Amino acid sequence: MSKALRSWGGKDGAIIVVSHDKAFCDSVGFNAVGTVSDGNLVLEQRDLNESDWKQYDIGARATGSDDTPDAPVERELTPEEKAEESKKRKQIFNAPKRIKKLEQMVAKSELKMGELVGKAKKMEEAKVAEMMAEWQELEALLAEVS
Repeated sequence: MSKALRSWGGKDGAIIVVSHDKAFCDSVGFNAVGTVSDGNLVLEQRDLNESDWKQYDIGARATGSDDTPDAPVERELTPEEKAEESKKRKQIFNAPKRIKKLEQMVAKSELKMGELVGKAKKMEEAKVAEMMAEWQELEALLAEVS
């Protein structure tokens, strides 16, 4: 990846990389450095230098050479957890369209129920209940991420 970034021409745009990996940054050879201070981004046209790493104690934490406790190590997700995360991301992305579709389907079914009787009506009511449950699930999912 660093080789591809290093060889990119940069004439038609920019690539923004956020990294605390000193070796990676050194291998790319960035020509601009951004720092955040008091909520403001300061962008400088220059190479990285050693003080960039010392300013935030990044190098020391990465190598464990200071007395501060190491940052918590995130465990790698299992394939099942990765699949579940992927499914959830897709569900969140598609939720607004699916909610709109469900609303249309419920409205159509409710009109249809006015013409039905007996077992057919009960089956349509069950369909509407399932659609409403999915709608509520999607709304809760969207509320969770906003």
